[in-house]
Amino acid sequence: MLLPKAIGYYRSFKENSKKGGRPIRPVPPTVTRALGILFVISVILLIATLPIFSEENIFTKTQSRIQIPVDVLFTRLTAIRPHGLTELDHRLREKLISLESKLLYLKFGPDAIGNCLFCKADDHRSFYYYTMSSVLTPHVLNLAVLAAATSGMFVGEEGAMWRQFATICSVIIAVVDMSYLSEYDHKLNAKATRLEDLDMFFWRTHTYRYVALAGLDALVGWLLFLSSTNRAFVIPVSPAERLETATKVLETARSKMSAASVVLNTVNRRSEEHTSELQSPPLS
Repeated sequence: MLLPKAIGYYRSFKENSKKGGRPIRPVPPTVTRALGILFVISVILLIATLPIFSEENIFTKTQSRIQIPVDVLFTRLTAIRPHGLTELDHRLREKLISLESKLLYLKFGPDAIGNCLFCKADDHRSFYYYTMSSVLTPHVLNLAVLAAATSGMFVGEEGAMWRQFATICSVIIAVVDMSYLSEYDHKLNAKATRLEDLDMFFWRTHTYRYVALAGLDALVGWLLFLSSTNRAFVIPVSPAERLETATKVLETARSKMSAASVVLNTVNRRSEEHTSELQSPPLS
């Protein structure tokens, strides 16, 4: 359903670009810099989704179920730690003493459970408030990148036309992300009897978050490419611009005609001089 519509929209945009009086052109240098920045940031965001750049999940690391006793869990973790337990591991051992705390661990991650000083297991909103900063940080940084890539001073008119779109999309993604985190029911994992049945919410949303931001950067870059090369989303030429262009064409034509007239007069003068020399009698 969507593919034919997308193709139709693209064709209509191309037709509008032809009607706008602006021919297709290469990517301007300023837009090339912006596209390069967006490409690099998109690649970094996609790399950040790899497990090596995410926080460690001790349940996956030890292949343990959610119902495992905390002593057994950290005994397994100690066995696979070559240098012993870390400070975060010791704090988690003190706090993962109930099923409720383990469920919150899967929702908010190890940092919130182990490092939050004001969070309590019976107050779920405290973990949410603590996690807000880490969740919003990539959104804010990516918004700053998009603001630079769509800046009128940095990119020009081609980037400024997408500034509002990029800002609105960034805000929507951030709001959806925070709302999803707020409304997710962490108790859905309480009945999971196998590791495969657990919903690793914190790590799953981490991947979705960075993929969504990378997709937004790619979309803005694609729109910048289309608009800057006059392939789509072309602003029609205004009457003032058409008048200015016509005036320049007339001035160029006038200059060429003046130059041709000077050359023609010079040629005619030299031809007359040469004819008069041929017709003059020789000196005796």
